Amino acid sequence: STIALTVDTNQQVAVVPATDASSTTTGAFIVAGGVGVAKDLYVGDDVYMKSDASRFGMGAGDDFLITHDGSTGVTLASTGSMDIEGAGLELESTGAANYLEINSARSIHLQTDGATRLSVADGLGSSSIAIKVDANTAASSTTTGALIVVGGVGVGGDIFVGDDLSVGDDLLL
Repeated sequence: STIALTVDTNQQVAVVPATDASSTTTGAFIVAGGVGVAKDLYVGDDVYMKSDASRFGMGAGDDFLITHDGSTGVTLASTGSMDIEGAGLELESTGAANYLEINSARSIHLQTDGATRLSVADGLGSSSIAIKVDANTAASSTTTGALIVVGGVGVGGDIFVGDDLSVGDDLLL
């Protein structure tokens, strides 16, 4: 007969077959109920969670939680701040709406090299949205400066210029 399970003198259990799994009912080791693991778990390849209500939580109180709901995709949630670090970060929207939505109860800061490049201050969701550009790059043409707008700019209120105002074409008052 074929040996499927071994227990050595250190009480380590080994599942001998190397059958790959392609569902919850295939593979070398099939468990009908839940599995509790008190120590570390190492997985040599892919992990699939085959439920439209799948949740992956970390921390004693699920402080970081990834939830899949089967219709809108995935939700990342954290009870504290969520820091994403790496050599680069790419967020891409390829759906029909093709936009990136960032929701915050207070403010949004996008940074590079530790310096804020885009800051949307308190007041999100109200009529007092502020966009602040902290860069101090001087402007000498329509293609230089801290803020470059390729198209036109419509302003419904006052404009304050702290230094020189250069107009490249007609000035209508």
